[in-house]
Amino acid sequence: MGLTVRTIQRVEAAEPSSNDTRRAIARAMDIEDLDVFNKPWPFTDEERQREYEQEAARQREEFDKNHVLLDAQKVDGRGLVIILLDQPGFLAMCPAPMDELPAPVQDEYARIIDYFRDCLDIADVASHQDMLSYGDEMTISIKNIEEQGYLLLAATRNLAAENKGRPAKTIMPDAVIYIVVTKKEDTIKKMAVPRDLGRMTL
Repeated sequence: MGLTVRTIQRVEAAEPSSNDTRRAIARAMDIEDLDVFNKPWPFTDEERQREYEQEAARQREEFDKNHVLLDAQKVDGRGLVIILLDQPGFLAMCPAPMDELPAPVQDEYARIIDYFRDCLDIADVASHQDMLSYGDEMTISIKNIEEQGYLLLAATRNLAAENKGRPAKTIMPDAVIYIVVTKKEDTIKKMAVPRDLGRMTL
């Protein structure tokens, strides 16, 4: 089998080639094993380690580019309300997907989200005592979640610095609270959230 200049150029450019092409190259190089280029080439441990480190660094860079890492904390209902009351400015909420939670936990989580959404709406007019009483209502649902083997975690993201430079007419929250449910056995101290704010309750 002869090789055209174009075929050789494609091989040199690491483009896909056929088994016959690779055999022809081996024959032209007087290599006894004509299938030498059709077999996987072994890598040394150093090469494997270097490739692993390069891929890990690439994945880490991609992750950091698209995510923000926040401190996660276990909270009760009053804890959620206190986060709201202590946060100056405009707070938004970002709930987590519920599709992987069992139905009873979904129901309780939905109640918590509804209560907290109401708290967002009335925070400017309700008394602190009333707000804390709403927190007590959320605590009932949180305890029901814990009886099912789950925990409620919250993390707050301050957007003050990120909002600098945005158009004045763009309405952006000063902070976002992320509220998620996780299994008790999952020891979670950090929460990775997308840099893109995505779905929020404003």
